[in-house]
Amino acid sequence: MGKISKPQKSKKHKKIKFVDPFYHGERKERMFAGRDNAPENLDQEVPRRFKELIRNTKQAAELKKKSRKQKREIIRNMKKAQDLNTCLEPMPQAPVFQKEKGETNKAFMNRVNMETKEVIKESQLEKKYRIDRTSSSHKEDEGKSKKKEKLKLRKQAKKEREKEKKQAKTEDFDKFQDKVEFGEVVHAPPIIKTLPRKANQSDKPWVKSLLLKDNLLENSASSHQLGKCNLRKNLSPGQQLKMDSLRQSVIDLYRQNKKT
Repeated sequence: MGKISKPQKSKKHKKIKFVDPFYHGERKERMFAGRDNAPENLDQEVPRRFKELIRNTKQAAELKKKSRKQKREIIRNMKKAQDLNTCLEPMPQAPVFQKEKGETNKAFMNRVNMETKEVIKESQLEKKYRIDRTSSSHKEDEGKSKKKEKLKLRKQAKKEREKEKKQAKTEDFDKFQDKVEFGEVVHAPPIIKTLPRKANQSDKPWVKSLLLKDNLLENSASSHQLGKCNLRKNLSPGQQLKMDSLRQSVIDLYRQNKKT
């Protein structure tokens, strides 16, 4: 194999690059040719672009002056209006302080001091945040009046509903009125003798009787009134047996009647 020759360096490889961005080298004369040249004659006319620039700068300065003057006038007018509003605003009513029963002089003076401080704070806040007391009070009055009107409307609607219900009841009742002929006399209300279908007289609650009522009625003739009842523990063993047998016989009769 033959030897590999080294690449030959050209002039481009030996070129040094300048870091300065304003350096243009040999191209400077070509790039800036015909720019920023001295005038050929002192009597040469001013270019149109330069005239427009001077005119625009003058107009901008005049506008700034006008805007400043307008702002000052607006501020002055605002201050005058505020002064007028403060003069025209109604003065708040002075609170009337009265000593309550059982209140000492010291407590009365403390109460007066606290209330005056609250009034001063409210006035300071109104001035600071430009709160109109008259408008706020007027709004509160409007809100109260609106609430009253709504309550009136609700009451009227409720009354109308009640009237409609009463009329409906009377209309339903008018259908069941009896037509009485001339000369007809009634001494008592009618008696309904017929029963409705599938109705037993024993099913009525007021017809039912006790299960042992018949047996009690049969034995009522032979039964005699007793005095004060004695407790079971105070009875003798024979009497306790009799009482137990009677109680059991009554329970058995009740069970038999319940089955039948």
